[in-house]
Amino acid sequence: MSMVNLPPASASRVGLFGAMKHRDYRLLWFSGILCYHAMWIEIAGLGWIVLELTNSPWLVGVVGFCRMVPMPLLGMFVGVLTDRMPGKRLVVGGQLINIISSLILLALLWFDALQFWHIAVLSVSLGVGWTLDFPARRAIVMDIVGQSRLTNALIMDSSAFIISIMVGPIYAGLLLGISATATIGVVVIFYFLGFGVLQFVRATNGNIGNIRENPFLMIKEGFRHVLTNQLLLGVFLITVVANLFLFPFVSMTPVFARDVLGVGTVLFGILGAASGFGSLVGLVVLGALPDPKGPARVFAYGVILAMAIILLFTFSRVFFLSVALLFVAGLGTAGFASMQFPLVLKGAPESVRGRAMGVLMIGIGMGPIGVLITGATAELWGAPVAVAINCVLGLLMLFGLVGKFKIFRQSETRIPNDIK
Repeated sequence: MSMVNLPPASASRVGLFGAMKHRDYRLLWFSGILCYHAMWIEIAGLGWIVLELTNSPWLVGVVGFCRMVPMPLLGMFVGVLTDRMPGKRLVVGGQLINIISSLILLALLWFDALQFWHIAVLSVSLGVGWTLDFPARRAIVMDIVGQSRLTNALIMDSSAFIISIMVGPIYAGLLLGISATATIGVVVIFYFLGFGVLQFVRATNGNIGNIRENPFLMIKEGFRHVLTNQLLLGVFLITVVANLFLFPFVSMTPVFARDVLGVGTVLFGILGAASGFGSLVGLVVLGALPDPKGPARVFAYGVILAMAIILLFTFSRVFFLSVALLFVAGLGTAGFASMQFPLVLKGAPESVRGRAMGVLMIGIGMGPIGVLITGATAELWGAPVAVAINCVLGLLMLFGLVGKFKIFRQSETRIPNDIK
């Protein structure tokens, strides 16, 4: 089979803000950054609320598990839906679920009736909302900007996500200093604003397949494409490792802040934002480079860098050193996060892109297992030991995958010609 080069990750050919020339992309981006703010304020806020309510790192991990478990359970079916119906409809449905769930959470706090099981159930509901949103939102991006500006558009979307990671915990830390009710109230406001802007996005229907086709056959076809494509399979496996062994440390941030570093809500917010600052800097660099190395290599080496730095972070007992280490880890995360979706969208045939994204969502959805194991280990031996074990195991697996898939060692990423 003949091969062609995957376009480089750089946005330089269309300008750093080239995708913003599209009116509908600008609106989708602005809607996204508002909703992402809501999500990260809520994640950071609920983590601290659960820790204060239960004093249990294990239950903090359980909430993270509940939040992420819809992805592996529903991700493939959502991918099928993305190939069968307009993506905007799925994004609207997902954000409606998020608004309703947040309103219920706010009401429980307002009437001082919130219990742990409420948070667990509503975390599942919020997870369902974002499971609907993530693949469909990126399919809309593809329909609006096309192939030529896809990488640029997804780097811009990643920047919105990472800005929210950066400022969301800071907002949460400041708001928690007022009250938990104020924190979730701001979450609701951000969700409503993002939902309102979304209504003005004019998205095409893209490549909607035969709606009468058997959905289980569609799922089988999606898995077949991923398992027989070295690029897609490699991206999927590295995504699994990252979500099992790297990203569960996020759910332990309240534990590191309060129990390891001995700081309060405001400094907790700064600690939670540090990796976001690093990721934002990393994205700006990636967007400005005239000719960065192959996007698959940036993707793989980025997650290796992040995991190695988080391993060092587990040994720190000095607050500002911990912040600096998380900043550097964020630089690595930028390479991983910004290349992940472009590699899948450009590496999959148009007719199965939604299902390929669905398979990727299953990989991302391995996070709940990692969070649950990390929480249990932290309960026994403490958060630093739990996260350090994760990083050592994850690095061993990542080195093995980079060794097996040469595509992650090449300076140019190549995809099958017939995909184009």
